[in-house]
Amino acid sequence: MSHADFIRNDLSELDPTFRERVTELLRRLVDDQHDPIVFEARRSEARAEELRRRGTGIAKSMHCYGLAVDIIDRFHRWNAKPAFWAALRRHAEELGLTSGASFHRVDRPHVQALPASHDEWVRHASPEEIAAKVRLHLDHSSPSDRPTVRDSVRAKAR
Repeated sequence: MSHADFIRNDLSELDPTFRERVTELLRRLVDDQHDPIVFEARRSEARAEELRRRGTGIAKSMHCYGLAVDIIDRFHRWNAKPAFWAALRRHAEELGLTSGASFHRVDRPHVQALPASHDEWVRHASPEEIAAKVRLHLDHSSPSDRPTVRDSVRAKAR
């Protein structure tokens, strides 16, 4: 199986509530003059297992459930400038998402719908339970409830 057979960057395969936040995250990065791309969204279990064998991923990752994406810089890929990684983390967290930059084993491109403390629960939950938990979690961290850096700058300018 080729590398291309493994990679899926189709956002339509993500949990719908998470997909909305990822779309907003990408918009904010573009607004900040970055050029992000989703390198990988939903991941097959075969791909997750392959990455686990290589030591660069885990089996049954949140990608397998449509709850994670890896976002990189279109031109610099994983060698993006620190400003790109900082903006990715900041905007993800403003949107109530979990940034892999906060993991013990840092994974800067990784963004997921739920905190890592929920990963094991997700692996045993039904798709309906997962969707409900994602909605509940992200509804309680609504982007409109969290001021962005842009909002703060606008407020100071008034």
